Amino acid sequence: MHKILLLHGYHKTPKDMQVLGRNLSLLGFECESVRLPLTFQTIEACAELFAGVFERYTERLAPGEKVSLAGHSSGGLVIRQFLAESPLASRVHRAVLIGTPNSGTVLADIAAKYVKPYVRLFKTMQSLQSSRFAGLPAPPVETGAIAGSRNDLLLGRLLSPESDGRVEISSVQIEGLTDFLILPYNHLQIHYEMETAAAVARFIRTGRFAD
Repeated sequence: MHKILLLHGYHKTPKDMQVLGRNLSLLGFECESVRLPLTFQTIEACAELFAGVFERYTERLAPGEKVSLAGHSSGGLVIRQFLAESPLASRVHRAVLIGTPNSGTVLADIAAKYVKPYVRLFKTMQSLQSSRFAGLPAPPVETGAIAGSRNDLLLGRLLSPESDGRVEISSVQIEGLTDFLILPYNHLQIHYEMETAAAVARFIRTGRFAD
């Protein structure tokens, strides 16, 4: 059975990934959600913590067995940072980034400019500024990204219409991806949809979102 570790996004907990995990289990996957301090810590710090969680998790696997990763929003940035710097990345089968601001977010740039105390306190926001992760290499494993196109959230008015209300589609799509998919959902709902779970399942099984 394919195993998947699920990583939640900014200011969330593993509870936010329960629906995705349940949907993936219905599709034949074994899922476990990881808790990360994605509010008061930087992406780099969270990636270091995740490396420890990942190492303990893989100790339970059979020799040579691999696990896939799926992250929503800034959870996907933790995955990218982990894959870029950890030797444990060799134990990863495939990875899926859902609504991940790979090139940062306009909203984080606005916060950094106008509400600096907020960004200093909520350190994850520091990592979400534009081009913050531009220097990361292409993922060393097959990695797909899913972007949302439903811009109906309040803060989405500050973004390009081509966004999910939090993250612009152009920020989700980066060079080095194995495949890319756009689904008609906003940032807060995309990982709750069965259509998203089915796309994640297809990619982890085949390396492609399309049948």
